[in-house]
Amino acid sequence: MLHKLETLVGSHVMATDGKIGKIRTFLLDDRSWMVRYIVVEVSYWSQRDVLLAVSSGGRSAVSAPPSVPLSAPLLAVDQPDWASRTLRVRMTRRQVDESPDIETNMPVSLQQRLAMEEEYGMLAAWIDQDLLMSSRPAGIERPVHDNEDPHLRSTQEMHGYVVAGDDGKMGSLRGFVLDASSWHVGFLNVKSGGLLRRRKMLIPSRQVQDVSWAWRRIDVHPNCELHHTSEVHSRSTSSRSAERQVSVHAPEQLA
Repeated sequence: MLHKLETLVGSHVMATDGKIGKIRTFLLDDRSWMVRYIVVEVSYWSQRDVLLAVSSGGRSAVSAPPSVPLSAPLLAVDQPDWASRTLRVRMTRRQVDESPDIETNMPVSLQQRLAMEEEYGMLAAWIDQDLLMSSRPAGIERPVHDNEDPHLRSTQEMHGYVVAGDDGKMGSLRGFVLDASSWHVGFLNVKSGGLLRRRKMLIPSRQVQDVSWAWRRIDVHPNCELHHTSEVHSRSTSSRSAERQVSVHAPEQLA
């Protein structure tokens, strides 16, 4: 079933013994376009962001480095309830609270933020967060530690990235279309044009060539197929049917 991934942001996360927090964002791999982690803002004993990992087969687990023991059952996350915007986990609130935090598997944006703090001090992060100004020099990515993943991306960070082909800008990224059965992002939802000539397009994620944090840019293959749509609705539809319709017929609406 296809859904707008961003619909789940802010959704309640329910443990077996009650509400534990809300979904803050998702971390995905920019090569396979699989969602690898759900970032949960815990609001029980502590106030922090923890990771729930999603496998490529649509099964889920609490993920941690080999040196960190697991504190919860291996299969932990149920399919989201899209109607009620709720995600249930087969874990207690304490188990979720004790899950690995985001620093154990940092997305590129957090890797670069910490590298910038190491180079320029806390002032750089303060300018970004509190003054809402960018302290990053355009086109420059700083060296990070060897064990960091250069392909792990925050969907929240990627929102607004320029999407471009060989002949220039196509639009800006506005969302992701998820196959909920596999946690695979099959399409990017891209907006182009101004207020009077606004268009929305679906671009297959397999057409992406490169993602750049430094330039806030997504490059797609030459002659990439663009499928115009007025809206990508959050209610479900058959994944295979929808992909066939988008690929062949490019409907005005993806239900």
